[in-house]
Amino acid sequence: MKFIESCHVALLVTMTIVAVESSLFPQSEPAASPVFDAQRLAKSGSASLVTVRAYVRAPSLTTDDPDSETGWGESVINDQYPGFRLQAAGSGFVVDQNRGDLLTCLHILKRVDGSPVDLIEVETQGRQRVLTSLLAAEPTVNLAILRAEVLPSGLEALPAALEFGDSDTPEMGQLCLALGDPAGPERYLGIAPFIARPNRDCYQELLSSFYLQVGLVAHPEAYGGPILDARGTVIGMLSPREPKDGVTRTNAVPGIEFGLPCKIIQGLYTTLREVQSTRSPWLGFSVMSREELAAQRGVINFQSMPKPPQGIFIENLFTPSPAAESGVRAGDFLVSFDRQVVFTPVDFQRYLYIAGIGKRVRLEVFRDGRILVLEITVTERPAEARPK
Repeated sequence: MKFIESCHVALLVTMTIVAVESSLFPQSEPAASPVFDAQRLAKSGSASLVTVRAYVRAPSLTTDDPDSETGWGESVINDQYPGFRLQAAGSGFVVDQNRGDLLTCLHILKRVDGSPVDLIEVETQGRQRVLTSLLAAEPTVNLAILRAEVLPSGLEALPAALEFGDSDTPEMGQLCLALGDPAGPERYLGIAPFIARPNRDCYQELLSSFYLQVGLVAHPEAYGGPILDARGTVIGMLSPREPKDGVTRTNAVPGIEFGLPCKIIQGLYTTLREVQSTRSPWLGFSVMSREELAAQRGVINFQSMPKPPQGIFIENLFTPSPAAESGVRAGDFLVSFDRQVVFTPVDFQRYLYIAGIGKRVRLEVFRDGRILVLEITVTERPAEARPK
């Protein structure tokens, strides 16, 4: 009985101390999720939205030479770019106002045969048309970076840039807002539930696992537009499931759209704007983060695996490839890339682009309890190695 009474007293004392500490050091409440205000998001997000138009050289149409599909000749007031015709159109958004950089989808900027178009312009919400150039691109994920080259009279800079958010935090059912600005009078706005986060950070093999998913159907020319969370920050960019060069319309799955996650966009943008590459560097293996590996194999199995203190898991190997020829094996851990420690798949992808096609690099891989050093040459991704 005395023991029970003493425990009771101790409990009361402990509760009193906790109550006193709580009053002296109040705990901050968890940050409340912002209210989803579609009107506010549309207004703020559309200010950075642009229409992207891609032109190819061609004789101008006349009323005596109508378009074969529509029967219409070219408007007599459509003399912005004489000698060019519109190949494709889409959407984009400003990512860096000072540099004059914008993001969009690469397939918009190509002819049907895959060759680049001859002229690219963007049109702001103020109907100001800006000539741009293709600064860099990542063909594998259909991402293009444009840079403003010729501003019209009266426009000193592009509109303010949108801010990036976090594509790893949205939960299923949370609302998001997608924006697009097709050529012509149409506008696109989609309010949709968030469906799924990406479950891979690597796009070398399983491309479909690399995108985020939202529940809507986008206008074909809305691709390249931003997907915003309730805070108005970019969590992704609308991207077609199976893009076709120079073709606006794609085979969409009703009710599901893919988005290029902002975590990947940020990493690629900051690297590509410096190296200004338009080709996909490739070694021939796919990787997984340690978190992804633990989720797939189970925490207990992951903990029992022999592994280095840092590094990412090499999940699969393409044959033939530079990696296969250099002795890389599926099941290795990539520890460093050209003497740079690799902590995440995003690190690996950034170092790969910085190295560039043609560079011979030094890889450290962990295998059977020891570190191996391999030399490998970065090549351009071949057509047959397209991700699934």
